[in-house]
Amino acid sequence: MRQDSEAFADGSMGGGVGTVVMSLVMRGARRAGLVGELPLGRMAAALCDAVGLHARPRWARNALAVLLHLGVGAAAGGLFALLRGRLRMPVAPALQGLAYGVVVWLVSYRGWVPAVGLLPAATRDEPRRPVVMVCAHGVYGAVLGALVGCCSRRRGRHRRGKPRRAGRSPRRAPSAHGRRPDDHADSALSIRHAT
Repeated sequence: MRQDSEAFADGSMGGGVGTVVMSLVMRGARRAGLVGELPLGRMAAALCDAVGLHARPRWARNALAVLLHLGVGAAAGGLFALLRGRLRMPVAPALQGLAYGVVVWLVSYRGWVPAVGLLPAATRDEPRRPVVMVCAHGVYGAVLGALVGCCSRRRGRHRRGKPRRAGRSPRRAPSAHGRRPDDHADSALSIRHAT
């Protein structure tokens, strides 16, 4: 149970970071003229209208869009980490995440997003938007997978014992005389240097 909550927390953190990176990719694509309005803006506008916030200022809609995106990204990241812990696939975590990001896009943009009328299906959307969105979700997943993999490796080391610092050998236990084996050599060197 504790491992599940730790994995979910790691995944949520990774999902939040992945969402920020994905958003930067989508903004860059928009600035480059590859896509028009980003789906997130349309989703936030539809959500505002649904809950009666249609008269609110644009900044409120933008803030809602950011919070919505981070929340969904974090929740999806937590789910990824739980699934990854259960499936234990012999594939690099970043590649697992990349595949997961594409699956999230498929479920969203070929599934529930057009079903509730937020956007047209990917096959009827403007031609470049699905390509940009698949790439952005792949980036989200790769960042998510890399961070979750890093966190799980660190947790694994800590469960096995305190990690050793690089370049240092472990100290040997003292002998029956109360001295470590290396102590004899150190004291002999100090005597030679003193004379």
